[in-house]
Amino acid sequence: ASPLRDDAGEGGAVVAFSDITARKEIEQMLLAAKADAELANVAKSHFLANMSHELRTPLNAVILYSELLQEEAEDTGQTNLVADLLKIRSAGRHLLALVNGVLDLSKIEAGKMELHLERFEVAAIANEVVQAVMPAARKRGTKVTLNCDADIGSMSGDVTKVRQILLNLLANACKFTDKGVVSLTITRAPEPAMADKP
Repeated sequence: ASPLRDDAGEGGAVVAFSDITARKEIEQMLLAAKADAELANVAKSHFLANMSHELRTPLNAVILYSELLQEEAEDTGQTNLVADLLKIRSAGRHLLALVNGVLDLSKIEAGKMELHLERFEVAAIANEVVQAVMPAARKRGTKVTLNCDADIGSMSGDVTKVRQILLNLLANACKFTDKGVVSLTITRAPEPAMADKP
């Protein structure tokens, strides 16, 4: 509204009206859509968590039975079966890591990611990861090599997530490499020297 007055001080006003009904309706629609999206996101996170838990039980059973069969094969002298059983166990652990990754996604979205720190042998994890990606690499005519000293030692970290990171890196490298070589090289970096204190 804008006032209008003449020289005598009398007058009126110019008043403009704007209909915001459509804008308010759009705002309500957007708010409703946002609420629906948040509910759908919560439902998705619950589904991922439940699905991951349901898959982990049979996968753990596969890993356990492969370990039992490996021990039995070693005890009965059927050493020709040990290598295949090791591959089954490694593949089972790989699938378990993927399932755990799905569960991690739901935890990240919920802001509840946790790290389970422990000490583990680096060479053992490296060998396990390389064995897991070899079958896929062979199909593409690709060779996978590991450059890691057997006495490289141990490290502290979340072994599941370290394994998952290495698997993802090697799997992607193998996926985009035809008839080539994918190398995993692990070295121990020297600890930084402590600066002399004055």
